[in-house]
Amino acid sequence: MDKPFTTEELQNALKQQLQSNPNLSPGRDGFSLPFLKAILPQIEKQLVTTFNNLTTATDLPQQMKPVILKFIPKPGKPTNNINNYRPIALIPTISRLLSKIIANRLQPILDCIISQDQQGFIINRSLHYNYKDFNNSLPSKPPTSPTPYSNSISRRHLIESIINTCISNSQASTFLKALSTS
Repeated sequence: MDKPFTTEELQNALKQQLQSNPNLSPGRDGFSLPFLKAILPQIEKQLVTTFNNLTTATDLPQQMKPVILKFIPKPGKPTNNINNYRPIALIPTISRLLSKIIANRLQPILDCIISQDQQGFIINRSLHYNYKDFNNSLPSKPPTSPTPYSNSISRRHLIESIINTCISNSQASTFLKALSTS
């Protein structure tokens, strides 16, 4: 994990970024991914040296920090309601590449350092698995003796209560509908 960054890691990060979202908007630095791909042979050594120097720095350079937050109107929706916009964070492209290199290094050890209960934002994991585990842990028949959830609330109400504490009501109803059809 603490070995110096390499040009191969930089090239791989750029390739992955281009494959996942080739039309990604440039950040405040103004560099698009296709532009960086075109000039990479001329700047890759300097960029890798900069990334390696950052490992001993106490702070990122000011040019790598700024994020521009833009609100893009959703197509076909009235623009007088904030819910009809989606936020876009324009992160400097150079910063995204450094983040991707670090993420690639962390990927092989994530299962060891992140709990199996963490489902969101982890490749090949889904909140749906937690729901299934929880649902499977509940008895299929009503209990004959009182339990913490048997006297006053149903299984569905219990699940709805848990979900509603985590996400908004509109998202919860959509989530529950999706689960009931699966």
